[in-house]
Amino acid sequence: MKKAAFVILAIFLLASPVFAQETEVGLAPAGFNAFELVGRIEQQGFTAVGFGYLNYIRGLPTDQLFAPGTSPLLRGEADARFTFYGTGTSASRSVYENIFAANLPLELTIYYSETPAGASFDNPDSFKSGTPIATFTMRMETILNVQEPNVGVLMAFGESIQSNTAPFTLNSTIYTLGHDNLNHRFSLFGQGFRQVEEPVQAFYIVGGNAMITGSGIQP
Repeated sequence: MKKAAFVILAIFLLASPVFAQETEVGLAPAGFNAFELVGRIEQQGFTAVGFGYLNYIRGLPTDQLFAPGTSPLLRGEADARFTFYGTGTSASRSVYENIFAANLPLELTIYYSETPAGASFDNPDSFKSGTPIATFTMRMETILNVQEPNVGVLMAFGESIQSNTAPFTLNSTIYTLGHDNLNHRFSLFGQGFRQVEEPVQAFYIVGGNAMITGSGIQP
């Protein structure tokens, strides 16, 4: 009887589906970058649209973030597997001399395409191609230091919480970029160029990173 029960159990175990385990990337200890990015921000009045791509994710070889064969010295948006797109509108602004400080709530989503979709900074919507794999609800502080007419240096810092984390498959391995409820601190640095004075129209070229700061705290 015991032998029959053992045989039945063995058959059941063999017939049970085996679920692939997800590997979590983008996890970093305090003081280390979870991921890094390059992008562009376009401003119309008090509304901003940010888009770009990730060029580093902790836990993934950097060459896997781009199309096979991409030169490590010539990586760009067209070859990127991980892109982002976000929007926000300023809630407040303070001006002192040539310093413009603003706060804006925004939502940013990261997208994944195993075969890069050929994103272009000339087409902001092209950065929304692919599968959404993480969303960040954020409060961002921006500081613009105007250096000369129509040119300024931008620094920005964001406090965020992550949601809508979804798995993605890269080279037959299933991953997730972090997980829901993670808090990140985003830091951006770049240069801005005003194109129209009133209403303001400008664009900013930026690079930056995100660090994990905790979990479960709303910005």
